[in-house]
Amino acid sequence: MKISYNNSYAALNNSGAYLHDLYLNGTPILMPSTDNIDTHGGSAVLFPFGNRIRDGEYEYKNQLYKLPKNDGNNSIHGLIRDFNFEYEGDNKNEITFSGIFQHPGYPGRAQIKINYVISQNKFITNFYVKSLDLQIPVEVGFHPYFWFLAGTL
Repeated sequence: MKISYNNSYAALNNSGAYLHDLYLNGTPILMPSTDNIDTHGGSAVLFPFGNRIRDGEYEYKNQLYKLPKNDGNNSIHGLIRDFNFEYEGDNKNEITFSGIFQHPGYPGRAQIKINYVISQNKFITNFYVKSLDLQIPVEVGFHPYFWFLAGTL
């Protein structure tokens, strides 16, 4: 799916609310994958954790949780890459992904909403999470692969 505004657009996927391409005023912002692995380009949403969990295990409130190992012996970059979000957009320049997230390796349920808005020179991301249980650990992140534009820094 795509959202756009004049010469700017973003190509997205409801699986993981993944951002494949982003162009602002005709300028590419994100690099595409060079090895056909989509998470090696674009921008992934990282939830409920953003880094590596050593050995794919962690303890929360005296209970051990096991995560899928997707980086050697570690679990990396959260659990929503393959989560299929519902989506809605009443504007052609805005889209909202939403869903109820739960996973055996996570100690609760979370209502998630990710909103993307594009204009000529801006791309805005809003992330909303609400615990549907008493208390859950939360870390939100994004993993963009930016183009380096010579002379822009």
